[in-house]
Amino acid sequence: MKPEAEIFKTACPEINESFIEEHVSRLGERYFAVFSKKDICRHLRVLARLDSRNPVEMLIKMRKDGSVDCTVLGFDYPSVFSIITGILAAMGFSIISGDIYTYSLAETRERKIGRGKRRQNRATGKDPLRRRRIVDHFSGIVTAGYPFKEWIDEFSKRIRDAVTLLESGDEDSVAKAKQQVNEMVVRRLAQVHRDSPPVLYPIKMELDNESDTLTRLKVVSEDTPAFLYSLSNALSLHKVSIEHVRIRTIRGRIEDELLLADHHGMKILDENTLDRIRLSVLLTKQFTYFLGQAPDPYRALSRFEYLVDDIMKLPSQGKWMDLLTDPQRLQGLAQLLGASDYLWEDFIRLQYESLLPMLKPHLDGMKVSKSSESIQDRLDRALQKCDSLEEKRKALNAFKDREIFLIDLDHILDPESGFMALSRRLTGLAETIVRTSVSLIYRDLVERFGRPKSVAGLEVRHAVLGLGKLGGAALGYASDIELLLVYSDNGKTGGSGSIDNAVFFDKLVREMLGFIEAKRDGIFRIDLRLRPYGNAGPLASSLENFCRYYGSEGSSHSYERLALVRLRAVGGDREFGARLWRTPRAA
Repeated sequence: MKPEAEIFKTACPEINESFIEEHVSRLGERYFAVFSKKDICRHLRVLARLDSRNPVEMLIKMRKDGSVDCTVLGFDYPSVFSIITGILAAMGFSIISGDIYTYSLAETRERKIGRGKRRQNRATGKDPLRRRRIVDHFSGIVTAGYPFKEWIDEFSKRIRDAVTLLESGDEDSVAKAKQQVNEMVVRRLAQVHRDSPPVLYPIKMELDNESDTLTRLKVVSEDTPAFLYSLSNALSLHKVSIEHVRIRTIRGRIEDELLLADHHGMKILDENTLDRIRLSVLLTKQFTYFLGQAPDPYRALSRFEYLVDDIMKLPSQGKWMDLLTDPQRLQGLAQLLGASDYLWEDFIRLQYESLLPMLKPHLDGMKVSKSSESIQDRLDRALQKCDSLEEKRKALNAFKDREIFLIDLDHILDPESGFMALSRRLTGLAETIVRTSVSLIYRDLVERFGRPKSVAGLEVRHAVLGLGKLGGAALGYASDIELLLVYSDNGKTGGSGSIDNAVFFDKLVREMLGFIEAKRDGIFRIDLRLRPYGNAGPLASSLENFCRYYGSEGSSHSYERLALVRLRAVGGDREFGARLWRTPRAA
């Protein structure tokens, strides 16, 4: 039974009586059953002096047996529970037990205002007496490895810094707080279980809407680092609020009970939302076990939240279960999520239904991508199905994007293969894409304008040259493709719609720029800035201009001539390209 407020008014005469009444009325019977009157008076003294400049305080002490009691008292914010549990995990605090309490909503009128309005009042500091407060109590063992007093100081500082950002209330500050905690957590995760074997733990999960005024979630499983942190982040995506948590850990096995509410502070009755919560728990438990093995756990952790959100929207969730409960496949997913912003943005969000089945064959020792030697044949087969040049352009870019994805995925899942192997494969793909694109566009231009001829009537030769990382066969995943096109002679085309050779090859380069698509800057983006005269020069260079510019009397800078060390023919007439490689050296 909940005690009368008068008991605490007598025990704490220095505290505003109205605030004591708020505290007693807005916390449930569980709170008063767990804490002694002496503890509750301590809580009251701390909570009563909170304001916008001091939004959180900690009570921390070490017991005789070496365990630590840590109580965080502060204002309530969206994501505050995940912030606290994240910092605890990052600071090496292993939770043995915990009891987390949140003030109920102030009154019916406030419920009608809505969550957005309450956040605004929080941020502006209006009606501080009515603001929701938290009492988050944890008992556990500190394994941080430095003196306890220093641990207290560092933990307290991190909590204050993060909560101060939450108190600001603006999106940038909240995002910054989450980012900082994510970074702390993943650093700790990398230390804790980087070499753990891929073994998944069974999970017992219950959702109960009958025995309480809110929705009760019970999770029983082996402990995994940062589980509560990751789970609370995942639940926030479904607009689920964690109102109370009871944590118990016995010999590495956890029993967590969470009372959940919808965004109105009410019991969750929607079956679809309950199903999403169940799946979120399962995915989070298994994902946190493997998270520390990702090369970039911070990015993996950040992206996983959105992956979970997307999974919840799939109409047929059942087919995901077998895939995501395969420990090796989930480990590959963590590696994949942590590897590349581009890989995530371009493929995982859109293609993860196709991605996951591909992981299993690779983990059995197979490559998900095919050999570099077959790239040209496979691209040619894809183009044979197309009639128009536009259809071929779309097919070529789809082929390119998929090949980049598979090549990068092989590298992610087999990091021992080394960067040079990745570079060779990406370089080979780039050469094939450039060579094929130039050939397709050249043939189309010839049909429209005729074949370029010299003044003497000889056929004009051309070569596409790779510079920079392409020329040096050292492309990375986010490398530009630095190119230069050189043609042998001035003159005109021989067709009925004759144009100058300079115009013809300018069109060739210009159309190539639009033909090879880059999803975003830095991923197979064509870069022509190393051509003679840079952006001030023509897109295609005649042999005469090329020799004049790079010759001993030319206007090229020394660093431009040095760049020719990596010049290499990648398309067009390879023999003509080889001559160009020798020409500036002879000069």
